[in-house]
Amino acid sequence: MTDSEKTDLQKDFLTRAGRNAEGFKRLFDALPNVLFHIADRQERIIAMNPRCLENCNAVRELDVVGESIADLFPSVIAEVYMARDHEVLSTGRPIVNRVYSHCADRSTTLRIMNVWPLYDARGRIIGTAAAYTDAASTSSMPDWYGSIKEVVAFIDRHYAERLSLAQLAKIANVSEPRFRRLFQSVMEMTPGHYVTTIRLNAARKLLATTDMLISDIATQVGFWDQSHFVKAFKRQRGLTPSQYRKRHWTA
Repeated sequence: MTDSEKTDLQKDFLTRAGRNAEGFKRLFDALPNVLFHIADRQERIIAMNPRCLENCNAVRELDVVGESIADLFPSVIAEVYMARDHEVLSTGRPIVNRVYSHCADRSTTLRIMNVWPLYDARGRIIGTAAAYTDAASTSSMPDWYGSIKEVVAFIDRHYAERLSLAQLAKIANVSEPRFRRLFQSVMEMTPGHYVTTIRLNAARKLLATTDMLISDIATQVGFWDQSHFVKAFKRQRGLTPSQYRKRHWTA
């Protein structure tokens, strides 16, 4: 899709969404600590604010317009986003102030999520608008959330090292089976998926901002086998590391 086609897609959607949609979009463009995007019923991105673009490692909004959510986020994250969009699209009911874990940008804090349906002039749902902010307090969280947060912070510091389930469970001070269940409940993915996601996020930053060899990047972020790194990267990002570097190079 060319830039012109992307611009036309965005203009057409915002026109159908009503004259307030453009002002709504500009409001979120100005908010530095809010991640915001609009998607149509086909799960294509229509608009995205600067903070969310940074999260996607994109420079221009047109770089993501027309792309699917699955193209922009790791599969484990994209599946969560799409499920919540489907919930709103199918029921017409917004998701309001739902607390959830968000790791696409290696955040160790919970996020507050709001997803609202967008309608055309005939009252038909044509897409969703989603905004995410950091949770101001974890006072309403279960007592064991604190221990999982400690594990997440540890992984974020030591992702390039060899990490075992037993080691992480010890930090949380629970048995391995209980740790696995608690981690899955809070982070909506297994500990292994989280570690891999953090490593791949670190890798994509190096791919976009340095000229390091791909083999060296693989080792630096914690993959001991380059072929495993390439397969994992392509599975989550839909591109090989070389293809990703070509598309996102900013150095």
